[in-house]
Amino acid sequence: TTQPTGNSTGFYTGEPTGNYTTSADAPAPAPLIEVACWSHARRKLYEFHVSTKSPAAETALKMTGDLFAVETDIAAAPPKIAAPHVSALGAHPRDLRAFLDATLARISGKSDLAKAIRYSTSRWTALTRFVDDGRLELTNNAAERAMRPLCLARKNDLFAGSDAGPIHLFQRIIFIRQVCNLAG
Repeated sequence: TTQPTGNSTGFYTGEPTGNYTTSADAPAPAPLIEVACWSHARRKLYEFHVSTKSPAAETALKMTGDLFAVETDIAAAPPKIAAPHVSALGAHPRDLRAFLDATLARISGKSDLAKAIRYSTSRWTALTRFVDDGRLELTNNAAERAMRPLCLARKNDLFAGSDAGPIHLFQRIIFIRQVCNLAG
């Protein structure tokens, strides 16, 4: 994700909850643009495929896998070559959307496969935002991995035996650990 500054546009990844509030005294935040995660969309199809061995889910998984394969090739390229993704991706996202729409039209709207497909199609703009902006990735896995230790430390603080003291110590330790991880 990028940090919005001034009048620039920022991006956020993840699933929006709608629980955002603003203070009347605070300056208006820069607009954020949602970038959805293909891992989450793929997981819904994968879970359905594992439980049912559905050919339609298998096809959708293969088409999603093709997106990841192209992204892997792009990630290895220098930044100027990698942005934007349009030429490298070709028709992959468009073909996948056409397949999902056609499959959705043939199956029961209440089926688990329909729910998995609707998860992707309802977020399609956010899922395909990476096509036009080479800075964006298909997934937010890196951001989630970076946040996980902080969330675990916060949970572990509950069992540290003090209401405030250990929290600050744990926060410092986790911060130092994360900096070391980023530095290699």
